[in-house]
Amino acid sequence: MKLKSIFRAVALFGALGIAAVPSFAEETIKIGLIAPFSGPFADYGKQMEGGIKAYMKQHSDKVAGKKVEVITRDTTGPMPEIAKRLAQELVVRNKVDFLAGFGLTPEALAVAR
Repeated sequence: MKLKSIFRAVALFGALGIAAVPSFAEETIKIGLIAPFSGPFADYGKQMEGGIKAYMKQHSDKVAGKKVEVITRDTTGPMPEIAKRLAQELVVRNKVDFLAGFGLTPEALAVAR
């Protein structure tokens, strides 16, 4: 019984969170892809980008009627300070809705804060 109550509470708060999203949200969903696209780990970034492009080619570049735009940024390798700066730029300047990528753990940990 207690577990059901917890699930109900989580579902209720989730529904309230979705309801709080303004209905005038933009028509484009922006995703910032931060990964190494050059340097010794370039394959990681290229594979991520290739997978995204293949998926979008097969399934369209729209989700729930909104266009998805992917903005890529190159960390050039295991550079946590660069990944953090790029993430800040994507959020502040490009107004991305999501951050993705991070083929290398030090980069992800630098941005997580």
